[in-house]
Amino acid sequence: MLGLIAGVFGCVFIALGLSTSRGDGKQSGWVQFCGSLPLHQNAALAGALASVATSIRHNSMAIFELSSEQIRKVTQTSFAEEKITERRDLQRLLKRSIEHIAPDTMILAEEYGRFEGSARRIDLLGLNRDAELVVIELKRTDDGGHLELQAIRYAAMISAMTFDDAVDAHRKYLEANGRHEEDPHENIMEFLGPEAEAVLAGAENGAGSVRIILAAADFSKEVTTTVLWLNANGLDITCVRLRPYRLEDARVLLDIQQVIPLPEAQEYTIKIRKKATEVRDAVRKQYRDFTRFDATIGGVSHSRLWKRELVFFAVKEAISKGVTPTELRALVPWRSTQLFFEVPKLVDSLGFVEAFRKAGRPDPKRFFHSDAQLFHLNGQTYALTNQWGDRSTEVVDIIRHHLGTRGAIAYAAAEE
Repeated sequence: MLGLIAGVFGCVFIALGLSTSRGDGKQSGWVQFCGSLPLHQNAALAGALASVATSIRHNSMAIFELSSEQIRKVTQTSFAEEKITERRDLQRLLKRSIEHIAPDTMILAEEYGRFEGSARRIDLLGLNRDAELVVIELKRTDDGGHLELQAIRYAAMISAMTFDDAVDAHRKYLEANGRHEEDPHENIMEFLGPEAEAVLAGAENGAGSVRIILAAADFSKEVTTTVLWLNANGLDITCVRLRPYRLEDARVLLDIQQVIPLPEAQEYTIKIRKKATEVRDAVRKQYRDFTRFDATIGGVSHSRLWKRELVFFAVKEAISKGVTPTELRALVPWRSTQLFFEVPKLVDSLGFVEAFRKAGRPDPKRFFHSDAQLFHLNGQTYALTNQWGDRSTEVVDIIRHHLGTRGAIAYAAAEE
């Protein structure tokens, strides 16, 4: 069982084990007295880097159990002593609670290894809300091994990964974890949020990057020195220390601390990457399209429609002329599985939302689902997706061509 026990002074404790409470019924608490040394601002100096690396290595304070009777030191243990393995235990648990070491990150794939000519595999491959790939490597050892070099190799190998590759990788991950009902494309778009298309445009046009997160029981001076130097030269590597402690009732606490960048050096690290962020934001702004359209569809005039509204009225015209949802799916194959959400009975908007949530789908706002927007055909209810991105007018043109003389669709960009 993986459960959050306490977070004190920026430290996080995770309890690993099957025990549920103390035998005497009394509650326990855990306190860690955290201390750290400031990161030398001139990270380019090798001597300073080595000094900081040594400080990180030896900056370890004890954890104490605070009860009503006493303050007792909790015994530090090791993953090997507790028979906690990297893949079967740490990786399995962290992929379900990745926010503890990688906030604002979703898991795309596990043991990802689709590299030509190489059998190497990334422990966990994530995606953050800036559409940056996140390589997550785990080690249960006390020195981190050659974790940083391995992760850099992986980051380079996936740097050319496309959005379609990411969707395919996530599909395999969902299938391997028995989540067949989930749609990988929709999962990613929902995670990225309402500006998903703009975020992806920025990432796919060179403004995106690969982040690296290293998680280990501890890190050697060689590893920390290397990471500090790489970060000072533009890479984005985070080191997270996972230190296990054993309680008398056989439960295991996991002290999770970010050691690089140190919390008080976070602002300095952010400044280093400020220029890259400005580039990313500029690309996103360039790819946002707020064009509105005036349209005449089926003899009805519409003014200043958003792109998604233009698609809706084109689909509505097609359905009114006898085009079936199956035909429409064939017309837009890149959206075929997400074009409609279908309810196998006639329902209103409230009924649609209820059916949507029963199906385990989190956000009905991604579909047109007001009473006036639902389509009722052959005893079933269809809601059209409103997620179209930069292919909206392409869809309208496809529908217009398919209808031919059966329908009348005309549109033009509205004047500012």
